[in-house]
Amino acid sequence: MSYPPPPGQPGQPPNPYGGGGYGQPTPPPPPPGAPTPQPQPGGFGAPAGYGYPQPTPQPQPAAPAGYGFPQQQSMPPAPPQPAGVPGAPGVPGPSSPFGAYAGWGARLGAYIIDSLIVGVIPGVLYIIGASKLVSAVLKNTKDGTQINVGSAITFMVIGIVVLLALLLLLGWREGVTGRSPGKAALHIRVVNLYDGGPSGGGLGMGRWLCRYTFNGILLLGFLWPLWDEQKQSWADKICNTIVLKDA
Repeated sequence: MSYPPPPGQPGQPPNPYGGGGYGQPTPPPPPPGAPTPQPQPGGFGAPAGYGYPQPTPQPQPAAPAGYGFPQQQSMPPAPPQPAGVPGAPGVPGPSSPFGAYAGWGARLGAYIIDSLIVGVIPGVLYIIGASKLVSAVLKNTKDGTQINVGSAITFMVIGIVVLLALLLLLGWREGVTGRSPGKAALHIRVVNLYDGGPSGGGLGMGRWLCRYTFNGILLLGFLWPLWDEQKQSWADKICNTIVLKDA
């Protein structure tokens, strides 16, 4: 059922601004040149101009985290990677990503200590056998009698076997722990070129065999660290190792 609109005041046109409804007087028209007021929307579904108070818009509280769109979190910056790792064998200069390179003097001292440990017993055995062999040859030359040289050769062979056994034993120890007796005394160690860990027993034995083999060639393999950027000998280059100072 519909109701007719409320009548306005006599002699005045209907109010376009929403007044004059249900007994309310119609406000006078605005003076010429004044800005035309815009009708305000009614609050709570009521039409404008019927006398209902308009609600004041209230600020909406911010939605707590976890509602609506996910909050973007800033990721921490990635830690800087040391130059030369991975894929590049170390860094030229006085240090590697895993520590400072050992000096050539410390390496020489460790080499002398290790050589004495490895070479004393085999050297004594070899010298005994060699002296027996020389004595037998000289005596055979003088009187023409046949001298048995078996004992001399036995001493020499035993000396060589003991030498190889000690080389492999100390090389394995250095590969597993990073230190031979000489390196432990001089506070240096052998590590893998790419990860800074021990090279392993197999590479340790191979490194020792290469080291004593190349050092017989005018010591060039052992002198190579003097001008090499990563202070590597030929044995280091073959086995991918470097020699560092202890931290």
